[in-house]
Amino acid sequence: MKRWHGVAIFVAGLSVGGAFFAGRQVPVVHAQSTNNYSGCKTLVPKDWGKYEGASLFGITFEDDKGTLRFVGHPNCGGLGETGDSVGLSIADLTIVRQ
Repeated sequence: MKRWHGVAIFVAGLSVGGAFFAGRQVPVVHAQSTNNYSGCKTLVPKDWGKYEGASLFGITFEDDKGTLRFVGHPNCGGLGETGDSVGLSIADLTIVRQ
């Protein structure tokens, strides 16, 4: 009889514990589509060269002559061909090698 009493208490404990945790929701993170773009697109001239990375001064580009250009604040402008906001960036810092 004591054995059944212990099993009944165990089952009751599982029921109460399950009811307690059933109300909790586990956060779920959904991956975003790779086709989503930011609301702001900025354009940089091709003659600025290739993208070198980002630094404290901003996004860095280096042309074939060694000139470095930093864009600290990308510019969003009017509407582009697809209706996206597109702006032409201005270099906030330019370092010319001589």
